[in-house]
Amino acid sequence: MPKKPSSKSSVSKSSKSAAASGKTKRKTTASKSGTKKGPPINKMNDTVKQLKELGDNLERAADKGIYDSADKTQDHLKKIKDILSQATDKGVNTIREVTEKIHHFASEATELTKLKIELHNLQKEREKFLLLMGEQLRNLHKSDKVRNIQKKFKYDFQKLDELEANIAEKEKEVSRHSLKFD
Repeated sequence: MPKKPSSKSSVSKSSKSAAASGKTKRKTTASKSGTKKGPPINKMNDTVKQLKELGDNLERAADKGIYDSADKTQDHLKKIKDILSQATDKGVNTIREVTEKIHHFASEATELTKLKIELHNLQKEREKFLLLMGEQLRNLHKSDKVRNIQKKFKYDFQKLDELEANIAEKEKEVSRHSLKFD
């Protein structure tokens, strides 16, 4: 009968072979519930918790960033609105000023045109009057009745003096008006 090897020798051989190969059995601990949890599972649970916390923190940061960004955008929009409002006010004031200047220029141009027309009419009336006087003087000269020129043309000379005074006055008025667009 062959000999049975003793349990010591078999254990020691297996221990020796395991030690030589670098493999050792890990001891596992049993929990109260009867499931086996080793150190790698605990590390994995810790890592999952950390990942959840990191995800929550990222969500909070993203929400905060969105709200901060929205607040900054609203502030920028308010600034743009204020700038546009100021530009609009300046534009309206500039248009108002230009309109007033154009109105002033147009009224001055109208007044000057009116004065020039009146001056022209006075000059035409003077020319007509001088023409009539000349014709009368010529007719008197032809008829040999030129003896009392002063008496004959007294009213005509007065009328001619009035016309010339009115012409001089209108010329002064015209010279006072200038068409400048300031």
